[in-house]
Amino acid sequence: MPWEALIWSALAALSPAAAAVAWPRWKSRLAMAGEPLERIAPWLHGVGLAYLALIRGAILSRDAGLRGHDLVAWLAGGVACAALLGCILAVARRPGLGTPWPDPLQALADEPRWALYRAAGALWFGSHALGTGVGLGWAVLEWAVTNRTRLGEIRQHPEVAGALLRLASSALIFLATRNFWLTCLSGGIMLAVLRRPKEPSLAQGLQ
Repeated sequence: MPWEALIWSALAALSPAAAAVAWPRWKSRLAMAGEPLERIAPWLHGVGLAYLALIRGAILSRDAGLRGHDLVAWLAGGVACAALLGCILAVARRPGLGTPWPDPLQALADEPRWALYRAAGALWFGSHALGTGVGLGWAVLEWAVTNRTRLGEIRQHPEVAGALLRLASSALIFLATRNFWLTCLSGGIMLAVLRRPKEPSLAQGLQ
């Protein structure tokens, strides 16, 4: 099980970089089938690999935060999510950042994959905190490999920094709640708020 979790994690982390190299060649060969496959690829990558790892028993559903929450845990987790989201949004909406954010549905595609990384880490080290840290490390590895050609020009690609903030926020919320569902919901809410245009301040309106 630990070795299989490692294989699934490596496959999830490295497949975007591999696809970026191979896909342009295959897309022309697939003709009309290439476009719909391109649309569902983020879901296959984000949800499909995590689901396969789960049903094969490579990771545990409790480690992924899918079960094991009583009413008190849900209520405490909800309060923690609200507090953390307030802090994260205060930072992310600071003037001058100007980061383009993806659609809120992107949280549904990304969170299962990040949960796979965290569950694998918890399986290897037997600790929720260490598992979350290892999961964050895997997510950062995926982020770095996927954006390797843009890291030297990150100011010209603010969406790259935005992705890093998203995965760090996800890890922080999961660390506090141990709840995949609250973490996923928080990610969707965060993107929905960040994509909403800011209302002009009173001072700006008077200018």
